[in-house]
Amino acid sequence: MSVDSRQVAVGLLAAVPFARTLDIEFVEVAPEAEGGVRAVVRLPDNPEHRNHVGGPHAGAMFTLGETASGAVVLAELDAGQRPEFPVEVEIGTEDGTTTSVMTVTWTLRPNR
Repeated sequence: MSVDSRQVAVGLLAAVPFARTLDIEFVEVAPEAEGGVRAVVRLPDNPEHRNHVGGPHAGAMFTLGETASGAVVLAELDAGQRPEFPVEVEIGTEDGTTTSVMTVTWTLRPNR
C-alpha cells in the first residue's frame, strides 16, 4: 500500500476543523510490514490547551487520538478498502512515556 502522508494530513485537517484549532501536526503516516498503517501526530504544548493541573486537557488528548486514528482510516480508503475496525492509539510525551491509551472503532458506510 502506498501512502501519501501529505495528502492524508491535508485531507484530514480540512475535514476536521478542531484538529486545526489545536494545531495538530502530522509527523508520519506510513505503511507497516504487517499490512497496517502507522500514524504519528503531535500536539504542540500550548498553555491554552492545558488542564487545571498543567497537563494537556483530556479533550485535546482525545482529539489527538481521534486524528491519528482518522489518518489510518483515510489510508485504508485510499487502498480501496471499506474500513470497519478498531484503531489502537497510544498517547505519550516527547520522551516516549505513555500517558494514555485508547481504542477508536471506525466504520464508514455509504450514504443512503
